[in-house]
Amino acid sequence: MLYLSEPLATASAEQAIRARAAAFAGLPATVVPPVHRIERVGASLQVTTAFVNGIRLSTLLEHLAGGSVNLASDALIELVGRVVRAVATLHAAGPSYSHGAIAPERIALTGHGVVLTDGLYATALEELRWKREHLWRTFGLALPSMPGTVPFDQRADVTELASVALALLLRRPLTVEDYPRAMPKLLQVATSRLPAGASVRRWLERAFQLHPRGSFAWGVDAHRAFAEITTRHLPATSLDACA
Repeated sequence: MLYLSEPLATASAEQAIRARAAAFAGLPATVVPPVHRIERVGASLQVTTAFVNGIRLSTLLEHLAGGSVNLASDALIELVGRVVRAVATLHAAGPSYSHGAIAPERIALTGHGVVLTDGLYATALEELRWKREHLWRTFGLALPSMPGTVPFDQRADVTELASVALALLLRRPLTVEDYPRAMPKLLQVATSRLPAGASVRRWLERAFQLHPRGSFAWGVDAHRAFAEITTRHLPATSLDACA
């Protein structure tokens, strides 16, 4: 369930959220949970979606950072691949389909794959028309560098996806100081000991939109490139076998 209070629950935001919910109705429930109800409660909006039975990626990152859970590098890369595949599935539905607020707390790991939760959240955030620095420091959303306000489109999804992948490979949540200034160092640290580390680092650079040419514009291209890395260079593994 998603609660939106002022300034995210304006009349214009509510209209946009209802339109987005209708557009998302035909998406696979295994990627984006369906919205059951949107209702106004006083000055707030309450969005009720289907229950997702799984663990939040943010919780897993806390356990990894604390040392209570350990995953081998190949298992982490497999998990990144599952998140990439979920985003690609969403984007493949059409150019107008984006999540806009991909972050560890809005990714659920379930028995059948990765589910992107709170798919209507970015619709409300977009009404704020904040710049990327403010959105990162307030909501932890990594967005591409561009003048003015940033659209919450498929390119934004890919940049947000990159921040999730980086956090997994670092085995810790990202902090407000990590993005964007610490990116070069963190990309090196995260990939220096990985199998095919140079290839994974180049993928992250493309996903973070660090170079005008070669950046991924949507999740489908990001998924193809990541799948090529794992197919060519990395052994098959199973997250279920990792502790």
